[in-house]
Amino acid sequence: MSNNDEAIKVMIVGEWGTGRNHLLYRLQDHSPYYELIKEQEYLVRLYDDVRRGVTYEGSSYEITVRTIIEPEEFSRLKGLSMFDREVAILCFNLMNESSLKSLSEYHYPFMKHVNTNVISILVGTKSDLLNNPEGQNTYQDKEPIPKDQIEEVKTTLGVRDYIEISTLEDVNIDKLLQLVVKCGIEYREIKKKEETKKNKKCCLL
Repeated sequence: MSNNDEAIKVMIVGEWGTGRNHLLYRLQDHSPYYELIKEQEYLVRLYDDVRRGVTYEGSSYEITVRTIIEPEEFSRLKGLSMFDREVAILCFNLMNESSLKSLSEYHYPFMKHVNTNVISILVGTKSDLLNNPEGQNTYQDKEPIPKDQIEEVKTTLGVRDYIEISTLEDVNIDKLLQLVVKCGIEYREIKKKEETKKNKKCCLL
């Protein structure tokens, strides 16, 4: 259990094919996910909440992670599942330029419309394919997305950080968890300052 108030609320955003469901189950405590992913037998649900304990700078925290549903017919439910989240993990496939485009042009604007204050981390998934020509062939010989293009999107969206991960090879998963907690702490500090300002205004009135 966490010794730091309530769990930090996190959402994973991105289109199908970005590995967002892989990441969700990879983050789950005591999950059989790692064995399941090897056989590609993981379950895909509309959205799920999973819990994970994280140690950050010597303190214990708990996060609850939810992957956001995709189908257009569930757009209302999608909005409801976003509104209370504190941190967003914005996923795109490093081998699929359209996934980065849809993230910046659709998913991110929709998310910010529903939840203005959420703090975001840009996450490039499937980094194991970057140096794997055989794996890249599954993407019709597409080249990885250029670094400068990713940097441009990062700057345009104003995200807190950018990281590349592989759920299959467990690359940078722990580092991502550290960033999530860091952003969650920042979110709550900002919210606390805003509430203090509101209380001062009420007192003056």
